Amino acid sequence: MPTPATVLIVDDERRITEALHEILASQGYRVLSTINPDHAPALLAQGPIDLLLTDVMMPQMPGLKVAGLVQERWPGCRVIFMSGYTSEDLSARGIPANAMVINKPLSIPALIEAVRTALEPPTVQA
Repeated sequence: MPTPATVLIVDDERRITEALHEILASQGYRVLSTINPDHAPALLAQGPIDLLLTDVMMPQMPGLKVAGLVQERWPGCRVIFMSGYTSEDLSARGIPANAMVINKPLSIPALIEAVRTALEPPTVQA
């Protein structure tokens, strides 16, 4: 039986973090989570981290910086940003146009589909 993928959730809203943790754990993922982005580096030792699910704007540290820290430690880690901002706002905050983004408020089916898609092996083009 394969090891479940590990998902790290970083969102400063406790209710969102707890709900996402519960939803993804119920889908069979190994889930680590924190409401304080400053605590994310300590969770990296529990990796490997396969997927980071992070809010874009948090008072302690922006999601883009969290993503950089996680990918520095776990280069193969995929990232999904969560945001209520428009694509123009995200671009202004440095989020690449090709980044995976889930809009808040979150839809559970959309969340599960985005996580599955993000964790799929990359396709090799001939």
